[in-house]
Amino acid sequence: MIYTEKNPTNWQPGRWYSYLFMVCISIIGFFWLYLDYSYKSIDKDEKNKIANSLAISVANANSVFTSTAFSLAKVEQHLQKTNLQGKFLQDTKVHTEIRNLLIQEVAIIPGVISMSVLDHHGKWIISSRFKEVPQAPINPERPVWNAVKNSKPNDYFLLPPSKSPSLGMPSIAFGRPVFDRTGKLSAIVIAFIAEESIQQIFGSIFLEGQKIFITNSDGNGLLSLPNGSYGIPKWIYPKWQTSLEKGIETFDITDDQDNRWNITTLHSTDNKTNLIYTVLTPRTRIFEQWWLLGKTVILAGAFCLITLIILSELWIQERKRLHFKTKDLVNKNSQLHHIVFHDTASNLLNANGLEQELTRLGVNHPPIAIHVISIERLQALSDTLNLGNENSLIQQISSKLTSCLGANDIAARLANEEFCIAQYGGDANKMASNIAVLLGDKSSYILGDRTIILPISAGTAINENGTDWHQLLREARSAMERARSEGGGKFLKFEPSADKAIHEQLLLEQDFRAAIGTHQLYMMYQPICHVATGKISGFESLMRWNSPSRGMVPPGIFIPMAERRGLLLPIDQMVERSPLLAARDWPDDISVSINCPAFDFLDSSMATRLQEHLHKAGINPRRCYIEVTESALLQDDEQVLSVMRDVKALGVNLAIDDFGSGHASLSYLHKFPFNLIKIDRSFIQAMDKDAGAAAIVEATLTLSQRLGLDVVAEGVETPEQFLHLKKLGCTYVQGYWIAKPMNEDEISHFVKNFNIQALLQRTSSVA
Repeated sequence: MIYTEKNPTNWQPGRWYSYLFMVCISIIGFFWLYLDYSYKSIDKDEKNKIANSLAISVANANSVFTSTAFSLAKVEQHLQKTNLQGKFLQDTKVHTEIRNLLIQEVAIIPGVISMSVLDHHGKWIISSRFKEVPQAPINPERPVWNAVKNSKPNDYFLLPPSKSPSLGMPSIAFGRPVFDRTGKLSAIVIAFIAEESIQQIFGSIFLEGQKIFITNSDGNGLLSLPNGSYGIPKWIYPKWQTSLEKGIETFDITDDQDNRWNITTLHSTDNKTNLIYTVLTPRTRIFEQWWLLGKTVILAGAFCLITLIILSELWIQERKRLHFKTKDLVNKNSQLHHIVFHDTASNLLNANGLEQELTRLGVNHPPIAIHVISIERLQALSDTLNLGNENSLIQQISSKLTSCLGANDIAARLANEEFCIAQYGGDANKMASNIAVLLGDKSSYILGDRTIILPISAGTAINENGTDWHQLLREARSAMERARSEGGGKFLKFEPSADKAIHEQLLLEQDFRAAIGTHQLYMMYQPICHVATGKISGFESLMRWNSPSRGMVPPGIFIPMAERRGLLLPIDQMVERSPLLAARDWPDDISVSINCPAFDFLDSSMATRLQEHLHKAGINPRRCYIEVTESALLQDDEQVLSVMRDVKALGVNLAIDDFGSGHASLSYLHKFPFNLIKIDRSFIQAMDKDAGAAAIVEATLTLSQRLGLDVVAEGVETPEQFLHLKKLGCTYVQGYWIAKPMNEDEISHFVKNFNIQALLQRTSSVA
């Protein structure tokens, strides 16, 4: 973070073009909303028009069916009066009387082309159309007789159109069975309604390109316009049936060829027929009407956009001309500022620049820590070098120092041998560790054909009480001087009671060294639950230290100390029983996760050693997950990447631990071959009350799904967190709500008895 002149900034036409883009999008959005509103309005009007036309046509059709039903009932009453039990042919007078009645009824009902009477055997005996009834062809399906068998007294039946040779045209059979006083079938009365007359009734709809189906409630067809199948098509039927059950009279649907249709249905109000009228309207008709309006609107919008773009481009070019007119003055001012407040050799801030920057940030933004680093023997070495080699050496030191910086951190060269970092984000101890690694006694520099090593003495002052930066810088210098006085090559943190603290750290380190490989260090196992199935999918192995003199030492104390001191060996050397041996007794579908120290990934033999342990344990490599911390990824990238590829080639899975807590985790997903991400517990525990944390969790899950990576959410402590993560599509969860870390001998019983639903009910009722 370096303060420079801010006005004018570098020419950024993209900003102005982005404004223009947003205005264009707004205009396009306005026209789009208008077109959308117009489309919906036209769609609504068209549907109302179809519904009204259908209602009128149905009313006319009901009139025909009602009139016909009345005539059928009239003929039935006359037949019941004769009480001849179907002996019409034997009584010429009655035969003639009934035929005349049929002729009279046909004459007064529009659309009916014939009425007939059949005897109780279904034989055609009287017809209004023929004085002598012709011999009807034998129909093995006997549709009339089947319809009569399913009818009761006062019932009517309808049969789909058929073209009888005697009638000469397709017609709908509308019939009614006649029962005598004893309840026995004595005759059948049928009226034949010309299909053409029904087509004429629905002609106002049919002529506009729609399809019309007249069906029963089960979808079996009576009539179809234009002529075709007489039932509701299969691709419509499920949604059509659902709409009838819910009382929905109109809906949209797409057929098998991606053609969109509007479906309008109407129940018959005639209780004699109980028919359902269905109209299929192609959506292209509505679109064509809308497109006539849309073309005009689009042309007007395009004209507005083109005019706006031309005027905006002229204005942007004028801004550009004015900007570059003053750019030379700004550049000269910036160069002067850089010379005054920067060290020319390292290009870092000098003492004046650091003071100006920290003063500008003010007391409201003090650094969280200040690190002061002294490069030993740098002054003496500089005296023996020419200017080119000296500047090269300083630039190498500067490059390593700036690689440690976070986004808001500040680096400076305060004196010839003294460098400084003001830290504004991240973990101060981790920063100190990174500096020690990059600039420590294992760090070398190249001068021509020589390689040299320069030890450092460094001090860190952490701002725990809002200390003024002047005081913080003095404390860091004091710690650095104490490191030099103790022989150099050290990185010390400022402590008022430094001797006591240093002594305690030495004792802790001594006790830990003694515990390595003994029963004091052992593994606990925390279960990982698969969210979708609710089953335990694996266990993470966690190291614990039960010291005879200190009792249980928290991992947060001894793990960082062991990492700093380089005491974390491969896990099989740290504990008496390896997690791989423990996993051998688990079910085959349960995995084991092992945390590996950073230095393991700098060892090219790691994959070979891991393969030997897997073979010895006799478990499938795919059941093994190696969890990688960011400290490992901050090492030599190519070496770490090569080792990871060798490990993954064995079939072992790689997981990045505490994802989101580091400063470059997204780049790791792109570069390193991970199978799984473990979201840091801090985000999980904060997501219910912190919108920022929730957004990070959701974004991480979305990114992981797109990259094909599984995700473990750490630190799940409530059922609400679990349900929230399940809704977001998280793969696995881990935390105290599932279970705390347990001993190896508790795992079998836990897996056998674990029930996620019972856990949800129990914890929800407690809450």
